Formats: sequence, C-alpha cells, structure tokens
Amino acid sequence: MLEQKDLQAIAELIDVRVSKAEERFTKSIGPVEGKLDALEGRFDALEGRFDALEGRFDVLEGRFDVLEGRFDVLEGRFDTLEAKVDAHDEKFRVLEEKISEVERNLSNELARTEDILNRRIEKLENDVEELKQYYKNNKLENSNMSIILKTLEEHHRRLEVLEKKNNIA
Repeated sequence: MLEQKDLQAIAELIDVRVSKAEERFTKSIGPVEGKLDALEGRFDALEGRFDALEGRFDVLEGRFDVLEGRFDVLEGRFDTLEAKVDAHDEKFRVLEEKISEVERNLSNELARTEDILNRRIEKLENDVEELKQYYKNNKLENSNMSIILKTLEEHHRRLEVLEKKNNIA
C-alpha cells in the first residue's frame, strides 16, 4: 500500500488541482455571474415595465367598464326612443287612416251638397223665370189697366160731356 507521504503528496496534488480548478471555475463563472446579474437587472426592469403596463391596462379596463356602462345606458335610452318612435309611427298610421276616412266622407258630403245646391239653383232659376214671367205679365196688366183707365176716363169725360149736352138741350 501507499505510504503516508505518498498519500499526503497525492492529497496536496489534488488540493492544488482543485484550487486551480476552482480558480478557473471562478474566473469562468465571473463573466457568467455578471451576465446573470445583467439579465436579472433587465428582468427586473421588464418586470417593472410589465407592472406599469398592467396598471395602465387596469386603468383602461376601468375606463372600458365605464364606457360599457354608458353604452348600456345609451342602448337602453335608444331602445326606449325606438319604442316611442314605433308608437308614434302607429299613431301616424292611425291618423292617416282617419284622415283618409274624413277625406272620403268630406268628398261624399261635398258631392251630396253640390247635388243639393245644384237642385236648389235650378229651382231658383225656375223661380226667377216665373218671377220674370209674372213681372212681365204684371207689367202688361198694369199697362192694360192704364189703357183701360185712360179709356174709361175718356169715356167718363165723354159721358159727362154728353150729359151736359143733354141737360142743356
């Protein structure tokens, strides 16, 4: 077997080699640790930016919820207004039907009134014609009466003259 010295020499050699390996490992890890530290810093910065973005998203989501609520209110108002417009459309349709009915009735009544007025005008024209005839006849009668009265007065005057002649003679 190996002696103590040999074992000690082997142990020293292993220690030296381990030390050198540790040194090399430390040297090679140093840049990796630096890179790792840089990556951790960048990760922390990205995490901070992500948190900020998340906060902004939360704010936007809140604003979106408010807008969505306002939209719901407006949609309700629109539905109400649309129902009112539909009701008014129905009222206008009913009014148009009533107006059409009134127009028909008015047209019928105007035609009936026109017929009545035409008959009355015709009757009045006949009456005026009768009045004209009556006036003409009356005028002729008055003229005849006037002639008869003149003739009668002439006869009366002649009679008086004759009576005066007869009484005198």
